[in-house]
Amino acid sequence: MYMNKVKLTLIACFALLAMGCNKFEGDVTVPSFVRIDALEVEKAAVGEVGRSDGWYTADIDAVQLIAYFDGDEAETNLGAFQLPCTVPVLRVGTMKYLRVVPVVKQNGIAATRIAYPYYRDTTFTDIVLRENDTTCVGELDPLTNKYVVKVNYYSTERIDCKFYDDFELPKTSIRLGPTPSVVQWSSDDASLACTGRGCARIHSSASDAKMKFEILDTISEDDATTILYLEMDYRTDVELRVALRCRTGYSEAESEYDVMSLYPTNEWKKIYINLGKTWSIVNHYKNFHVVFYTVNSDGIEGDTYVDNLKVIAI
Repeated sequence: MYMNKVKLTLIACFALLAMGCNKFEGDVTVPSFVRIDALEVEKAAVGEVGRSDGWYTADIDAVQLIAYFDGDEAETNLGAFQLPCTVPVLRVGTMKYLRVVPVVKQNGIAATRIAYPYYRDTTFTDIVLRENDTTCVGELDPLTNKYVVKVNYYSTERIDCKFYDDFELPKTSIRLGPTPSVVQWSSDDASLACTGRGCARIHSSASDAKMKFEILDTISEDDATTILYLEMDYRTDVELRVALRCRTGYSEAESEYDVMSLYPTNEWKKIYINLGKTWSIVNHYKNFHVVFYTVNSDGIEGDTYVDNLKVIAI
């Protein structure tokens, strides 16, 4: 019993430190707890335009929780937590609402997690908290025994889709280049694709030190304040580099600017790449291309697969 009290006291102290100036009023010393196991992106909400299945692939590995209690002057930021999480709260009674904010690894880096601007917050109301008890938030998945919070992309009216290809039928051709010999379209093999039956495949032989392909569409954005991201699913046997090709002025020749490198992985991964940071370095020239390189420095034979490729702005 004594050790349990010590553990609970330490948890409570940690919660107070994490919340900084947002301390709860009152004399509650034993916390209640809020549990969330996972966030899952679902298809468009009622009344919105739906996309293909590939649009909704996601990798949300953390969450920011913002609470509000009746009588408080403002919301309380409980903090950001890696999923699954059980969060101590120094309040009991009914929480007026809890905002669940999806957080992703920007550029695949855990240290640069952000509240992703293309996902809606999900709000739960009238959550009952009891001292030293855990309140589960979300829907219970009976197969995994996890509590899952459903989230949505913002509507298509708010998100400006600059480019999207899920590599599914019906198509006349893929929109990656430069030649069919570099980029092949797998159109009828679900075992190769991340979703559906189609994806792009780039083969590297042992002698192919570096191979280039790109989105053939010219992407254009006039607003220099736009938030700009590339999302895609990928798996690769060799290093995969992402770059922008554009001008830095109306009279200058185009140049390429590296954005980031992705390293070999045997499993499909979802990545959220911030294009805006590199785009700002080149003075936001409105027209640009997204360019990819496979870099085979180890001289191995392998493949790179890309699926559900999109460039979006907000």
